[in-house]
Amino acid sequence: MIFEETPLDVSIYTDYCVSRTLYDFLIGKLTERGIVVEDKSDFKARVLFYTLYGFNHSNQPLWEILAETFPSVAKYISKAKERGQLYKPVWRMPTKTDKDRSRRKDGKVKVLKDISNALLPRQMQSVEAQFIIQGCCQALRDKRPGMPILSLHDSIYCCYGDGAKVKKIMLKQFQSRYDIRPTLTIEKV
Repeated sequence: MIFEETPLDVSIYTDYCVSRTLYDFLIGKLTERGIVVEDKSDFKARVLFYTLYGFNHSNQPLWEILAETFPSVAKYISKAKERGQLYKPVWRMPTKTDKDRSRRKDGKVKVLKDISNALLPRQMQSVEAQFIIQGCCQALRDKRPGMPILSLHDSIYCCYGDGAKVKKIMLKQFQSRYDIRPTLTIEKV
């Protein structure tokens, strides 16, 4: 989905993401509807990710909130998750409906599994990988050759003394690619 101009709801959604307040906003909206969220990490791991990436997302209270508050974002997510877009063959034990299917030596039958719900997370992982590896890590290799780094999802591991340099380059990449300035933290691990 390509927009001539960024819709207002997408800009607001982006602002919540950049300011790291999206979860609090959504939890507040759920609370207004009488749904209590006691654990923010549980909300993120189970409720939000199930709603965004699982099938049957449209009957979830959180989905109703997303669709009302951020209709363009919800439309994009729904379009990306349309069933029947992507199948992969899998082997499984037969059921009663598989009586006419040919079987392997171990008795398993080949069926096509709908994996359309995997499209959106894969698209997001691809964008994330391009940003981190081709953007930030490449900039670090160019500006600081020899600096030991390791990328992991949306993070870059480095020596603690190099953290400020890595943060500065990541912020420049965010600014030049997406015109946003997120909140980044340096954590000692």
